[in-house]
Amino acid sequence: MRRLRRGSRGLAVRKLQEQLTLRGHHTAADGVFGRLTDRSVRQLQAASGVRVDGVVGDRTWDVLLVESRGAPPGNQIELDKIFLSGLAKRAAGAVVRDTLLYAIDFLGAREEPPGSNQGPDIDELVAGYWAHHGVTLARSPPWCAIFVSSCIRKGVQEDAWTKTPMGGWFGAVSQYERWAKGKGLWTRIQASTSVVPGALFTMARNGGTNAHAGHMGFLIRDDGPHVVTLEGNINDGVGSRTRRKATLTGAIDWWK
Repeated sequence: MRRLRRGSRGLAVRKLQEQLTLRGHHTAADGVFGRLTDRSVRQLQAASGVRVDGVVGDRTWDVLLVESRGAPPGNQIELDKIFLSGLAKRAAGAVVRDTLLYAIDFLGAREEPPGSNQGPDIDELVAGYWAHHGVTLARSPPWCAIFVSSCIRKGVQEDAWTKTPMGGWFGAVSQYERWAKGKGLWTRIQASTSVVPGALFTMARNGGTNAHAGHMGFLIRDDGPHVVTLEGNINDGVGSRTRRKATLTGAIDWWK
């Protein structure tokens, strides 16, 4: 089979993309070997014991095309954790890396019951809300910003919220935006904006066009017009997304 790598184009790339999707590594079958296809190839290689280099040679084609070796990974979440952790380790500064690695460890954590904003999987993340307010309610509030706050506190290795860069407990996206703008740490994101791994993103809830942000999370990688993220409170849990920069509001370099 033809040897493929990032930048390759044509029918062979489309075949590659179709085979990746069949094995749970969803990528558009557009015949263009771009960033997202490269990401899927590296995930497959990591799961299959093939050298992780993003190059589709004989061994990688063998994994894709031989039925006995081409089954989807038994635990896609663990595979995604490995991939995201590799990206996180490229972030500048130990505090940012530790924050991201802590956050990534919760990938796949779910609310129980769904829609409750609480549950055993995420109790460690949302506990700061109850400690801050000194109350317990039947239903917790939306927790995307709470997830961010808990991960940052763990990353800076401080028990007191006052020792975090924000100087206190933050539980809302609006708090982060006001603080960042006041400190000069907020940047409006446009399609051409370069973002730094570890920065926070803000956006309107559900990707709408409302100027007021309602959702946030961590930026893991800049993929040109897209970004790879890690977010809490999406689909009742913690997950990673590929989002268009055009849907985001701003980026916050919180550690500066």
